[in-house]
Amino acid sequence: MTVNETAPTTFVIDHEDDDVDNTKHNLVPAFNAFFKQKDETNCPVKSCTLLKAGCQSPHSAAGMGENIAMAETSPWTITIMDNVLAGYTPQKMCVMCDNEYQKIYSDDISVSQTARCIDKITAKAWTQSAPWEYVKDAPAKTFTTGFADFVTNNDMDKANFCNPTSCSLKKSDCTTNWDINDGGIGMNPTTKALKHTQQLHGFNYKACVSCSNKYNTVTSPFTVI
Repeated sequence: MTVNETAPTTFVIDHEDDDVDNTKHNLVPAFNAFFKQKDETNCPVKSCTLLKAGCQSPHSAAGMGENIAMAETSPWTITIMDNVLAGYTPQKMCVMCDNEYQKIYSDDISVSQTARCIDKITAKAWTQSAPWEYVKDAPAKTFTTGFADFVTNNDMDKANFCNPTSCSLKKSDCTTNWDINDGGIGMNPTTKALKHTQQLHGFNYKACVSCSNKYNTVTSPFTVI
């Protein structure tokens, strides 16, 4: 038996939205992925074992958790969880195989999974349908309903998980915070709806809404007249 020098050692798995049953999914057959067999007839592989990085101690729940496991029989398939909501950072491991005469190791194998909400929100353009007319003594007017006017949630569960957890009103550069001196528009801190005050001489404001969930931020510039 020899180590397969061209075998991949880094695996980055995308979160799968539809894996609601928490079923483990096949990653690779351990022996065939990492080793080569020179004499299968006379020297068959008897066992393969998943070890912690460094190849000195067995994999255990205390080491890697239950995200990664290996079958106990040929072809000793490594299985992984790919529906962990928060994902998991690279988990290092070692595979050892034995034919009773020789033990062979492949170390520094790395497996990680992206979080469910990575890149799930995207910016959506909001456009004013027509310029507003000045109304004397009228109260401030709400002109959007919330972040959904500026952000699209592409996750299958629209009500939870990946929705923005924070939104703010920015200047046109989408970086600098908007303040009262920039003009008569503002954002409701609870609903994230936008409103404007009546301006006798009119206005032409260029601003931006910036929204974030735990994993990414999107910005949507807009103009109101």
